[in-house]
Formats: sequence, structure tokens, C-alpha cells
Amino acid sequence: MCLFLGGGGLLFCLFVLFDLQRRHGPAPDSITQIAAIAFGPITGLAAWLLSYHFDASSIVEFACDESSFRFRTLGGTGPETRSLAEVAKVWDRSGRQGVSAYRVVFKDGGEAVISINGLPNAKALAERLRSHMQAA
Repeated sequence: MCLFLGGGGLLFCLFVLFDLQRRHGPAPDSITQIAAIAFGPITGLAAWLLSYHFDASSIVEFACDESSFRFRTLGGTGPETRSLAEVAKVWDRSGRQGVSAYRVVFKDGGEAVISINGLPNAKALAERLRSHMQAA
């Protein structure tokens, strides 16, 4: 999506520049041309940085046994292991078509997101974490 936004913005700005030149004679000054050409890629980069920032806590792989929960997040430096006793809350994040993700909050304030689109068995993992919380 970010590449589409960046490329589309670049093409749109180039179209506007050439259209201005064709209809109104002399081309805009070089600063305006540089700003117009840079607008698309800068917008695409900003969109990518924002999406990376908001998706950094998304879990991309996990393993869960009787006492621990091991996972790796998109923005993490490596695998993280947490005790199941550290899980404080598991919240549903609802979208238009029902639950879209589960937010796991740990007792120390850390968070991770289990995305239904990102993990095939996200619902089972969320239910397992919830059942362990209730048992404790």
C-alpha cells in the first residue's frame, strides 16, 4: 500500500507539473519541481513508517506450553519469553467484521497484539491465555 501511495503520488505530481507547463507556458521554478517530485516518495515513506510503528507489537510467531509463552513481534529484536502468570489481560479489538485482533497486556505494562489475519490460530491462543488467567 505504501509503494502504491508513493508511486501514485509521484505520478500525480509529475502529471500536474507537465499539465501546468503545457497549459500555462513556462515550467514552474526548480524548487517547486523538486518539491512536487519528492512529495510522492516522502508520502509513501511516511505511510510505511507509521504502519511499522503501529504494527511493531504484532506477534509474527509464537509457542505456548503449560508455563510459558514465547513469541516474536514484528518490531522486536528477537524472541521473547514470558511466564503465563505474567499475562494480566487479553482484550478483543473489534472491527467491522467482528474481532480483528487480541491485545495481550502483561503485568509489567508490556503489550503484544495477536492479529487474526497474521496468525491462523489466533483465537485459540487468546482463549488459552484467557483460560490460564482465570485459573490463576
